[in-house]
Parts: sequence; structure tokens; C-alpha cells
Amino acid sequence: MSGLTLYLDSPVAEVGGFVAGEVHRAPDADGITDDSRARAVRLTLSYHTEGRGDEDSRSAPGLEFALEAHGGLQTRFELAVPGNSPISYDGRLLRVLWTLEARVDLKLARDPKIEASVVVVPRGGVSLYDRPHPLPSTIRPQR
Repeated sequence: MSGLTLYLDSPVAEVGGFVAGEVHRAPDADGITDDSRARAVRLTLSYHTEGRGDEDSRSAPGLEFALEAHGGLQTRFELAVPGNSPISYDGRLLRVLWTLEARVDLKLARDPKIEASVVVVPRGGVSLYDRPHPLPSTIRPQR
């Protein structure tokens, strides 16, 4: 178990905007020592395509946070959505899916991770779109 939790300020972000929130990791029983396997928590915002044709994936520049002395972490983050990014899309032939991933960097072990879905809309899209195609009704922006 990674003890990681992600809290997003909003699951919707604009192209050229930011995905913001908090990342938490529960403290280790022994804290951070020279023998500890956990080293840091890394955040990555990326997209991938699914569907017909070639599949594609890209990651935006991420963030890395060193763990505190007790092995835990509680910090705010803000990751930029690049200005030339595709928007989220859920069509019959093509899907563009965005994910925010938090991963605990462990020495010589598989890194545990958690993910949160993010919907990326065009600039100004959060306030302009009542029902854009890529936004499921469960996360439609409130007016």
C-alpha cells in the first residue's frame, strides 16, 4: 500500500491552465533513514489516445517532492497543461484521455502509484461549455 492520496481542486483544466490540488502520503512507521526504501513522490500529468489508428502518449513536465523526516508528505501542487495540448475527447473512433499520476519512488522495488482522471478543455472552455462532448455529466462545471 502506498499511503498516497490525491485531492484535485477541480477535475477540469483548460489548455494553457493548471491542474492544482494536494498530495498526501502517510508517514512511515520508522521515518526516513539510510535504510528506507521510499525516497520521493513524483507527480506526472499525461495524456494518451485510444482507438483506430496510431496511439499516442505524452507527458507534461512533472514535479518531485522529497519526503519529510517522518516519511510522510502533505503539500500543494500546480502542474501546467501545455498550451499546445489536445483536449479530452471521447468519441467512437478516438479517445484522448488525461491522467494525473502520483508515484512513490522506492529503491529497488516497484513504485506504488495512484491516478486521477482530468478533463482538459479549450481555453475559456470551463465557463463557456455547458455540455462539451468530452465532459461526462458527472463532472460538468457548475455555473
